[in-house]
Amino acid sequence: MKNKKKAFKYIVLAMVLFLIGFIVGYFGPGGLNFSIPMEQIIWLGRLVALLSIIGFSYFLARAYTTHKNYLATVDDDESYELYKTARKTLDYSTVMFNISQIAAVFNVIASNSFELKSRTASFLYLDLMSLVILFVLVFIYYRVYGYVREVKVPFMISSDDLIAFMEKTADEAELQVEYRNSYKILHALTAEILPVLYIILGAVSILLNTNQIGALLSVAAIHLYITISQLRITKEYFK
Repeated sequence: MKNKKKAFKYIVLAMVLFLIGFIVGYFGPGGLNFSIPMEQIIWLGRLVALLSIIGFSYFLARAYTTHKNYLATVDDDESYELYKTARKTLDYSTVMFNISQIAAVFNVIASNSFELKSRTASFLYLDLMSLVILFVLVFIYYRVYGYVREVKVPFMISSDDLIAFMEKTADEAELQVEYRNSYKILHALTAEILPVLYIILGAVSILLNTNQIGALLSVAAIHLYITISQLRITKEYFK
């Protein structure tokens, strides 16, 4: 079953790449003439930022109250369920917070560039306000994270600190899931997502007859960083 799913995934990927190649070959450089609706994309980004902030606040509050109930309960079965729910909702809040950060930063950069060029009414203050809100919420997030994980979390947390917290607070099963999922994400980035991004950027540059060197350099820098970082595994294992 797993092999069938993997084969189906690569077949779909091949079909998408074939379609992109066909469009590029058929129309040729400069053959398509359309504009990207930047204003609509920016407002969509603002909606994503708003919804993700709301989702983050909901999951964070739920994680806090669930862990509080976990500490108060004496029933073992109920205690275990509350323990799982608190940590699961805390992870959901982390995902929502990261999405809101991405959307907010994108909105500030994109709206500033678009509104300066088009000379439209500026709503940049909305995007700056979302960044201020996130800056305040990050303090609350670290407090609740430390409360649920039962560790003291500094505001300026590093990757090494995060790994140390996980090893200290997570059980063996959770650590195994984290390790396996991290490896899957790393493999997907290096072997699937980033190579597809190269192809998409190349197709976009041909279709729109534009220079995508900045985006290509960004993707290449990320790809190179991930590849070189894998040497750390070799160095740590074969000391």
